Amino acid sequence: VVDAFKSEVEGGSRLLDSILESHKAVIGDALKPYRNHCQRMYHYALYLSDKLLSVTSSSTTAEELCTKYAIAAAFHDIGLWTAYTVDYLDPSEAEAKKYCLANGKESWVEEIGLMISRHHQLLQGSLATDSTVEIFRRADLVDFSWGWIRWGVPRSYVLKIQKEIPNAGFHAYLVFRLAEWLPRNPLNPAPMFRLH
Repeated sequence: VVDAFKSEVEGGSRLLDSILESHKAVIGDALKPYRNHCQRMYHYALYLSDKLLSVTSSSTTAEELCTKYAIAAAFHDIGLWTAYTVDYLDPSEAEAKKYCLANGKESWVEEIGLMISRHHQLLQGSLATDSTVEIFRRADLVDFSWGWIRWGVPRSYVLKIQKEIPNAGFHAYLVFRLAEWLPRNPLNPAPMFRLH
């Protein structure tokens, strides 16, 4: 994204992959589609964060930002598999919290938890535009909409990321899981979406 912190971006990408690899047994055949979705939104979040790096406190480093996005991306939908539910925000947040606590990131639990719990929030609401939580929400929507909604990310960059990290059936997998969910939960058709 930014040449000045290219190594940090690559380090975060490797961390994301290693977290997902450790969950390979539970994610199964969906590992590649989910991994690619996570990697795309990770890169979109970093693109959207270019301004954030210049306005956050001096204690927020590029490495820290990349690591936070990598952890949040790896866990943001993981409850689809760990709890086998479309109502996956709370179990996904719980998995991220376990990881943070086990890896000396206690002070990140709240922020990463909000990034996960709010990433399907339909409206920005009280979220600050330059917050990691709002940027993460926007990055997920860029990928979920397959680039139709871009929040200022250039179309050329979206196409570049889509070419480098293909969909691999992620959107089709989501449709399949929703089709399973709907007959059993007709009054709660899309529990992952929240107004604010």
